[in-house]
Amino acid sequence: MQSAFIDHLSELRRLEHQLRLARHAAALITDQETAKRLEEFAGEISRRVCRLKLESLEHETRRRAYELWERAGRPHGRDAEFWLRAEREVLDQAKLGSCEG
Repeated sequence: MQSAFIDHLSELRRLEHQLRLARHAAALITDQETAKRLEEFAGEISRRVCRLKLESLEHETRRRAYELWERAGRPHGRDAEFWLRAEREVLDQAKLGSCEG
């Protein structure tokens, strides 16, 4: 599972790099049709980046909630409490940026 998460983060970094390159190239292209297609491509990449970031947040929240639950002695019936606390911690630390295509 950890290996899959590392692959997930590698894909996120690769897509963020492609997005920067596509946006930079679109700004330099003078042909309107080509620039438009490149911007559409950048929008698709941006949506994938946002989806991966959200998946990463969920993974980190799940990991942190489990850690909090274990530290508390694995109490029964308090899963929502640990999930919400973990979610709050993860979101406080997250630097998502804009997730608009």
